Amino acid sequence: MLRRVIRSILLEKCWDTHKQVGFKMKGKGRNKRRVPNCVPKNETDLNEADVDEAKKKKLDKDKMKCNKPRRAAAGSPKKKTVKACQDGKEKIIHYGHRGMQHFSQHKDPKRRKSFRARHKCDQKSTKNNKLSARHWACKDLW
Repeated sequence: MLRRVIRSILLEKCWDTHKQVGFKMKGKGRNKRRVPNCVPKNETDLNEADVDEAKKKKLDKDKMKCNKPRRAAAGSPKKKTVKACQDGKEKIIHYGHRGMQHFSQHKDPKRRKSFRARHKCDQKSTKNNKLSARHWACKDLW
């Protein structure tokens, strides 16, 4: 009985216009069974095209200027992006919470003092390390 069920699952095929992408569960309760997940061939091609398009939209490290912050791309959870360059090393850094106001917007000295103390902005290690998000948040936003 079990062999017959396994064989029927493995031998089920998709239509000519569809492609199998793994398995899915079908049915309820005792009738629940595993069946092939058949999706249209064109749909899988569209997903691959979306991936290629996303790769093209990624930040091109060569085109960015060193140590020049700019607004992050739409949809990014971060507020700013910078290509940090120091001692021959290059690194793309995303920093800042998109929903938060920075000092130039709210101009509240208590908030500024609290942020700078919490993130240790006045320490030498923070000031000198351009390859960290902390450095850029302290320098650019606060």
